[in-house]
Amino acid sequence: MDLLRTKQPLTGQPLAEDEKEQLSNVLKAMAKVFPRVQYCQGMNYVATVLHTHLRGDEELSFELFMALMARKGLIALFVEGVPDFHLRSFVFEKLLKRYVP
Repeated sequence: MDLLRTKQPLTGQPLAEDEKEQLSNVLKAMAKVFPRVQYCQGMNYVATVLHTHLRGDEELSFELFMALMARKGLIALFVEGVPDFHLRSFVFEKLLKRYVP
């Protein structure tokens, strides 16, 4: 996992050792729940943002990440072939043009 290179999303500072351990636990649990994905590059950034905004709550970070993957379709960005990438990129670009001129 890419936790050695992962930084705090708000400060850009390196993660503390306890944060790395908690995020590692979240990502390992995700790999067990979604064996089709296991671990994919970029998941560490999603997990870090959730973990930071949830004030280090490891269990809640896992639950929210799992919900995003299963209920909101984020899984399609992490499976082989990345089937939703082009659609989501198109939508994101349109939203940026609309709301951030």
